[in-house]
Amino acid sequence: MRSAPLLERSDADLLIAHREGDPAAFRILYERYADRVFATCARVIGDPHEAADAVQEIFITIHREGATYRGEAAVGTWFFRIATNAAIDRARALDRRRGTPLPDEDAADSPRLGAGIEAPEMLVAKAELRGLVQQAIGKLSPKLRAIVILRYIEGFSYEEIAQILDTSLGTVKSRLCRAHEALAGSLGPMV
Repeated sequence: MRSAPLLERSDADLLIAHREGDPAAFRILYERYADRVFATCARVIGDPHEAADAVQEIFITIHREGATYRGEAAVGTWFFRIATNAAIDRARALDRRRGTPLPDEDAADSPRLGAGIEAPEMLVAKAELRGLVQQAIGKLSPKLRAIVILRYIEGFSYEEIAQILDTSLGTVKSRLCRAHEALAGSLGPMV
């Protein structure tokens, strides 16, 4: 029986192939996750250049520590655990050096050509609101910022966030509640 081509294999199978010395398997995992890991890091850290450096370090860590993956969580969850922890650490270091950074607006959040016609005033209002929300998120501590990003931008469930951050479900809910309160305080009457 032949095994499926690498591109069709599950993340767990690719990680096993990587452990067994197949460099193509790790390349496929990288291609599957690099963009999302970068986007998460950029939002948590608030600086795309720092995020790019963090992504390189994260995938070096994943490459080296592939043998430590125990299969208790999905491979993607394990990747995001490593990525989120690295991003939080880098964001804290940057915050200490220069104050709380503001996340850059991601091109993926920009209006698409041909995506529907809206009045220019509406586009400006949406852009202003998006900027205010990003500023408010940027003022959160790195841990709260990470929770908001994992939940509302990456779309992870509370249980997945608990696995990613290696914490309890109650802690996730508590931090998300604190983040909501802080955002409501920053955004005031807009919410």
